[in-house]
Amino acid sequence: ELYKTVRVTGVEAGESIVVRLDTILHCQADTTPTGNLQVRLDSASLVYKNGGTPVDPAISLNSGKQTVNLKGVQGVQLPSMSLAKTVTTGSGTCPGTEQVEIRPEQQVKYCYALTNTSNAGGKSGAPLFNISLIYDDSGPYPDFTVAFTSGLTDIDGDGQVDDLAPGATAYAEYVVAFDGNQDTTFTNTAIVYGYDRGGVQYSASDTASVKIDAPTPLITLNKLTNGADGANILVGTPITWSYLVTNTGDVTLSNIYVTDDQGVSVICPSSTLAVSASMTCNGYGTAVAGSYSNSATVYGSYNGNTATATDTSSYFGANPNIDIQKTPDSQVVIEGQTGTFTITVTNTGNVALTSVVVSDPNSSNCDKTIGAMAIGEIQSYTCTSPTINANLTNTANVVGYFDTTQVTANDSANITVDYLPNIAMTK
Repeated sequence: ELYKTVRVTGVEAGESIVVRLDTILHCQADTTPTGNLQVRLDSASLVYKNGGTPVDPAISLNSGKQTVNLKGVQGVQLPSMSLAKTVTTGSGTCPGTEQVEIRPEQQVKYCYALTNTSNAGGKSGAPLFNISLIYDDSGPYPDFTVAFTSGLTDIDGDGQVDDLAPGATAYAEYVVAFDGNQDTTFTNTAIVYGYDRGGVQYSASDTASVKIDAPTPLITLNKLTNGADGANILVGTPITWSYLVTNTGDVTLSNIYVTDDQGVSVICPSSTLAVSASMTCNGYGTAVAGSYSNSATVYGSYNGNTATATDTSSYFGANPNIDIQKTPDSQVVIEGQTGTFTITVTNTGNVALTSVVVSDPNSSNCDKTIGAMAIGEIQSYTCTSPTINANLTNTANVVGYFDTTQVTANDSANITVDYLPNIAMTK
């Protein structure tokens, strides 16, 4: 037999009052309850009126009894609970989904809904008491706990809002960021505990997954020499190596710098590069003879990861040159005779020449159009001077071209006149 006294205050004129008493019966698991439950209002009295005026003697109100049938054992449901865990982005709304995809350091929001499912199937259900915090293992990351923010009440009257009525749902949320720096997917499990009136523990758990789409730091490099690659450049010409750096990844890169395997100092306008952005770095030098090749490597960083790219550029240092030899260097010619010369033209440069022409102002017979000359090619021929009547210094000149660059050379030979004895008589 249970006895309960209820005092009601603040009743307005014409107001109807319904007093409800919820009685929870805890039955042993192996028993079969039968019979019914009778409730009787033994007495009811008006003891104060108009706020605080005693009514003496008290005025009796209606009273009586009511019979409430007990539920059969088949209608009694043991406590049960179900936890639904979902996940969304940090700024998303609950409920979320079973899996969310994020970037490293991006916040996610876990959503928790705990439902007392003991009233399923039309049964009266049983409350759960002393609901615990949510314990979440957070997969490979540090564990955390979450408190419910709504849906719990104080059913057992212990002053703690930690009980869950049949059919009721309690909610919680938790926002956290994960610092993964590589692609990964992890699933973490949340678990929560509750108790029945007799202290028997029940639990519910659920999982949600997070896919970390790690950024991909990528970079490209395009190196050119004076705006081209593999070009012929005259020896001694100033050279500008350009290094076009492009961020082809999906994150901003920092600490960007370029190195060159030939010791060229490379200067970049910035050390950071946004996604899809480009910049041109430069290095400087002077062309040297022959084939020249240098390789450059660019480096960029993101969150401890380094992106690199390498490119090679080359040029040929053109050194056009020509030589002419006129032999013999000296000879003696009898007055009135001619001299004979051998002229030898050699391409002494490292590139082919065109439009090679020999001219000899004092010996026009030695003029000659040679034309093209390959690297190292030698052209030799003989020629004669005009009649010699006086000592003569004879110079041969040669002119050739590499593209628009002119090369020249000259060489001289001397002729000495030998005057024979001569006599003349006039009668």
